Amino acid sequence: MAAVQSRAEARDRPYHPIGRSGKMTDKLVLIADDERPIAVLLAHLAEACGVRTKVAHNGKQALEMMRAHRPDLLLLDLIMPIMGGRGV
Repeated sequence: MAAVQSRAEARDRPYHPIGRSGKMTDKLVLIADDERPIAVLLAHLAEACGVRTKVAHNGKQALEMMRAHRPDLLLLDLIMPIMGGRGV
């Protein structure tokens, strides 16, 4: 059985939000937002974390891209033209 760590020991260890490998380059995030500046900002933030991104600008396009690319995570705007995030 593993020993319980003190707060100091836990604080001094590196933080690995995705796992110990630190490899997120195989993860894909699909961002769907009709406001291009927001979509670009979200894509830059995700890429800075080491993930790949795809961007859709409406719900219909997001569905098509989901089927084609099988993303690990979706970031959806709720109100978009053609189809909103809830419809996706």
